[in-house]
Amino acid sequence: MAEKINILLVAVITGVVFNYIGVPAGGMIGAMLGTAAIQIRSTSKLVIPIKIRRLVRISMGTFIGLGITAQGIAQVRNLLLPAVISLVGIISISLLTVLILYKIFKFPLAESLLSSIPAGLSELSMNAEEIEADPVVVTTMHIFRLFGIFITIPILIKILH
Repeated sequence: MAEKINILLVAVITGVVFNYIGVPAGGMIGAMLGTAAIQIRSTSKLVIPIKIRRLVRISMGTFIGLGITAQGIAQVRNLLLPAVISLVGIISISLLTVLILYKIFKFPLAESLLSSIPAGLSELSMNAEEIEADPVVVTTMHIFRLFGIFITIPILIKILH
């Protein structure tokens, strides 16, 4: 039990530190890296009970729902065509990535799909276990994606602006 409390404390501390020093998505990335560092050296694995996972998902859904405003809904009409074009592009690239991972790199199909779709890291990592995909593979692929985005997007904005 003490080891589990230690893992949770390290997760909170590293999440707060990463957030404080300004790392993009620092709370999540710091907590993830802190937990991983302890977990790698640990003899036992902290398993989050399904009830807590569901509570986390409810909390995330609440957070997302709070971001939806009347002003945002009013803009939907103007954003519909650009959103559809963006969606088609993202799905096309994601499916191409799924095929490459599945056919060339021989990833299992579930891992190929979860590793390729541009969704939230926490949601995909949590869903990986539930559909019997390797959460380590899915999480690692998305960490690379996130860091790539965090590094390249600011550079691209400076170049294009």
